[in-house]
Amino acid sequence: MKLLGRRVIIVGQGVSGQGAKHALDMAGAVSSFYPEGKASAEFMVVSPGIPPDHECFSLKIPVIGEFALGALINDKPVAAVTGTNGKTTVCEMLADMLSAKYKVALCGNIGASFARVAADGGYRVAVTEVSSFQLEHITGFHPAAAAILNIAPDHLDRYPDFGAYARTKLKIAADMRGGLLVLNADDIPSGLLEGFFPDANVRYVSLLGRVDGAYMADGALYLNGCRLCDRSALKADGDHNVANALCAALMADYFGIAAGDILKVFGAFEPGDHRIKEVGRKNGVTFYNDSKGTNPSSTLAAVRALSGDGRICLILGGSDKGLDYGELFAKLPDDAVAVITGATSAKMRKAAREAGRGYILAANMRIAVEKAFASGCQTVLLSPAAASFDSYGNYAERGEDFIRAVKAL
Repeated sequence: MKLLGRRVIIVGQGVSGQGAKHALDMAGAVSSFYPEGKASAEFMVVSPGIPPDHECFSLKIPVIGEFALGALINDKPVAAVTGTNGKTTVCEMLADMLSAKYKVALCGNIGASFARVAADGGYRVAVTEVSSFQLEHITGFHPAAAAILNIAPDHLDRYPDFGAYARTKLKIAADMRGGLLVLNADDIPSGLLEGFFPDANVRYVSLLGRVDGAYMADGALYLNGCRLCDRSALKADGDHNVANALCAALMADYFGIAAGDILKVFGAFEPGDHRIKEVGRKNGVTFYNDSKGTNPSSTLAAVRALSGDGRICLILGGSDKGLDYGELFAKLPDDAVAVITGATSAKMRKAAREAGRGYILAANMRIAVEKAFASGCQTVLLSPAAASFDSYGNYAERGEDFIRAVKAL
């Protein structure tokens, strides 16, 4: 798509919108933020946060997403990662691995917008975290390597059903032209892949059996059939992070990264803030912040990661994404305690009762932490299984509030 002289409107003025404006200006387009210029616009660029029912879509002009704009401008190999959970961790690990050989840009749903990074250039490989929102209006995206880490119900306040959400995730590989596609053999329901035949070399990650790709067997991690290391060589805890590390390793190997450089990252990498981070101890109780756990599957992964640390008290609740919490309560350890707060409180209480589980109610984060501390559990885990927008601007603000409440005990 030629951009010079094209009249474009941009919908959304956050990180994505500003990145799109920067990229369009550099390309010589005549761009403005919606609604200015809508009468004469030839097409529009929408930010991922713009909902499908926004009035801008009534203009009946071509639409692309900000991420798609970056794909159109970009002229370097891209490693793209999507999935319900684990995207940021895999992207950060992969960027660290690739940095042993290349100048890497880490962007997309993490950090700078892809459009801005593509316009500025100066990198050899782009590692992009790609959300379902960014894939809604994708076009012309040909990643050299892509990964779908897992697909579980999420964002059902935006999509009509789980199938629609899942199909959006699969769009990351819709226009591949060869290259590597990594799929998690354990964590993508097989029915979702019916009729999915991407033009790519498909490889797999598994913790449950040997696959063509990367897997765990007998306490060791394997890459392309060769033993890579013991599981204990991985610094990040939890089975979910083993799967994340194997995915990053498989993609790094595709880009020619040596096993030694992959292992260096295995031994040093720690997930970022608000991802199962210990934030305090008091009177034999350890507190963990997993504020980024915004759906039930993520929360259950966090619980499993801490299952050896004593009885768990889980702080749950936030804003509703249209999710079902029945499976969450059904799969919690029998002795786990749930403290429920936030806008999803009524929905979670109903799910807990239907699963035959008790619960504790709390009006806010401070009270939730106090009640969790008094529960008699050895581990307190904030992993809300819900978004944060009922009380906070984002998950990070929620996590910081949790940390303040812990320190105030």
